[in-house]
Amino acid sequence: MAFTADDLIEEALRYAGGEQSTAEDVFSARRSMYLMLEEWTARWGQTFRVGRVFIATLPATPGAVLDDGEAEIDDVIDVVVSAKIAPAADDTYVPIAARLSASEYAKVTDKLTDGQPSSYYLERTEPPTLYCYPTGAGRSATIWFHYKPSQYSHDINQLDVPRRWYRALMLSTARDVAAKRPWPADPQMMQAQQQRINQLESWAAAAFAEARPADRERTPYRVRLA
Repeated sequence: MAFTADDLIEEALRYAGGEQSTAEDVFSARRSMYLMLEEWTARWGQTFRVGRVFIATLPATPGAVLDDGEAEIDDVIDVVVSAKIAPAADDTYVPIAARLSASEYAKVTDKLTDGQPSSYYLERTEPPTLYCYPTGAGRSATIWFHYKPSQYSHDINQLDVPRRWYRALMLSTARDVAAKRPWPADPQMMQAQQQRINQLESWAAAAFAEARPADRERTPYRVRLA
């Protein structure tokens, strides 16, 4: 029997403590999970959902739109460009090692310079646009990238994540849910709630530290709730 998002959220609510959970508590926990995953993605990227785009011919005017036709591209991992114009299948592809920031690319005086690209700038539009310098016009390129997180939905119950991440995901969600619980007026109960949050934070950090090294890229995961 598959472990679902609802199963994980039920466990998170039990760890978070408090009164009997309502339907709104479940939706709130799912929102916490989604926001937490967005934060993890922003910090470390994703290794579970990696794709690539092949560009048969780089344009003479810089600006190649990256769109794989399936899901939204978040960030580029690696770019390789053929050493020849109109390459054969067995020709050499050269990695572009230097990635430019927006300000660095803006300072390039002649962006139409032709030749083998030595650097690139990624404009994070929707979809993103890749600018090579020199342009690499006529050459082919392969771009590896991370996908963006799926759009939030409280109706989809799929967990697209390796099982080794379940505990870290559940405990992190439980920590955030516990932090959203109404704080009691009684000082002792307030202290108990803070202790629970601190304990969940400690457990979540330990689970995360155990799961993360298992990924070959050493940059976290791809989780899809929608």
